[in-house]
Amino acid sequence: MEHADEATSVQQFNDEVKERNNDNKRLLREINLTNGELDGTERRISDKENFLAGKQADLRNFNQELEEENAAFEEATAFYEDVRSQLEKEQAVANDTKGLLSNAGFAASVSKNLGF
Repeated sequence: MEHADEATSVQQFNDEVKERNNDNKRLLREINLTNGELDGTERRISDKENFLAGKQADLRNFNQELEEENAAFEEATAFYEDVRSQLEKEQAVANDTKGLLSNAGFAASVSKNLGF
């Protein structure tokens, strides 16, 4: 009977070892799958971080270009305003001159003095 108990115990032990080996294989497969998923997730995060860094650099460049364009526009606008102001002054002088020349007394005086 003792031999039968020992054989049963050995068989139970071997069955437990086999079951634990199977559990270990299953857990190892799950760990490998999870590690693979983690690696993939880390790669995607890294790719997205690199993409984001590139877009942020593009944004900085675009903002710098925009600031430069705004400065150039302000300079061109100031130049335009100066030219427009000068032309308005010249137009006022021309209008005054036209008014003087249109005055009959002045025109007759000029004609008389110039011999027309």
